[in-house]
Amino acid sequence: MIVKKYLGWPVLIFIFSMFIISCSKNKVDCDDPMSVNNLLSSEVQALNQAITAFNTDPTSSRLCRDLRNAFDSYIDVLRDIRECFEPAQQAQFDQDINEATQNRNSLTC
Repeated sequence: MIVKKYLGWPVLIFIFSMFIISCSKNKVDCDDPMSVNNLLSSEVQALNQAITAFNTDPTSSRLCRDLRNAFDSYIDVLRDIRECFEPAQQAQFDQDINEATQNRNSLTC
């Protein structure tokens, strides 16, 4: 199984930085767009690295678990930063969370 990379984030990060509106009750400082962008960027990079590694050897249980964990972290960050945005942008987060969850659940390790 080949898992696609998440490449649309540079544009999405820019859009996100334009719509930050409130402070979340979690570890994310919603008043600091750079912090939100850095957190998301870091998770996207980690997920893409795990995808690349897994795609080189899709039969590796270790790489599969690493990818599953990377998806879990990515999903957690999306949930953490979701509240930093207006409802219209939260719908996109919900869609991204659902897609990432489906990809994570499709892993057979």
